[in-house]
Formats: sequence, structure tokens, C-alpha cells
Amino acid sequence: MRILFVLSSDGRTEDAGAQMARFLAAYYACRDAGAEVVLASQAGGYPWASRFRAAAVTSSVGARFLDDAAARDDLANTLSLEEVFAEDFAAAYFFGAQVSLRLGRAGNALDSLFVELLDAGKPVALTPSGLDILPNGVGTGLLVVGDSDVAAARAARALMAAL
Repeated sequence: MRILFVLSSDGRTEDAGAQMARFLAAYYACRDAGAEVVLASQAGGYPWASRFRAAAVTSSVGARFLDDAAARDDLANTLSLEEVFAEDFAAAYFFGAQVSLRLGRAGNALDSLFVELLDAGKPVALTPSGLDILPNGVGTGLLVVGDSDVAAARAARALMAAL
């Protein structure tokens, strides 16, 4: 099973180590479950403005990444969005992306890919997101959003899997 990770900056000013730790937790969770993870970003190449530094490693997942040459190469050489085709993936994870949830009103390549994946019935995760839903977002919670005939059952399975 192939899972697409679309990486972008979420505009936060936190240190690169914290951003990297969150990404790596999701990345290795998928890989450890047997998924092939493919990384993409808006323009391709390294996705974030500042590089991850070895000194920022404060977790076991960060240390694992430093020992994983293939993962480091994948992160340094992400595909551009123009090289990505939704039909090639079973699911997608938008990490740090701020996308439009106004389906049918995709304004850029990131929004268009997001809409295309959802229209194809693919499960899509979005964290941290630019959703303006509550005064403080969802805090440390997990928000599952869907609006289709199969969304209720899928949302229930996602909730049970999160427990």
C-alpha cells in the first residue's frame, strides 16, 4: 500500500526539531505498519525553510531518522506536486498544509490534489492544519471530518483505531 505524504510549512515559528519530530512520528507509524511512504512538496526538494539539524534530536524517532539514510534522502528529494498522481496512492497525509476545504474551489496545486484525493474516495489526513474551526483549533485532540455515504463508518473505524 502506498501512502502519499504532502509536506509544507504550517507557518509556525517553532524550532525545526519539534516540526520534524511530529512529521517523523507519522512517517514511521505508516512505514512500521508496512506502507510504502512517498514524500512530496509544493516545489519538490527539501520541503521546509530551515534544515533539520542533528543537534535538534531529542527523541528516539529523531535518532532513528539520523540512522536512516533512505529516509533522509527521501526528505531531501521530495517529489513536486506536478509529479504526483492521486490514483497512484491508497491514502494521503497532508502535513503542515493549509488547504481549502471548499470542494470544487481548488485555488492551487495543493488544493487541487487534496480535492482530487477526496473525490476519488481516498482517506486523507491533515495535521497540523490551517482549519479555523475553534478558538484554539482542536488542541491535542483528533478531528475526523467526512461527508459522504461511507464517511460515518470510516470515521468510526478511525476513532476506534485512535483509542
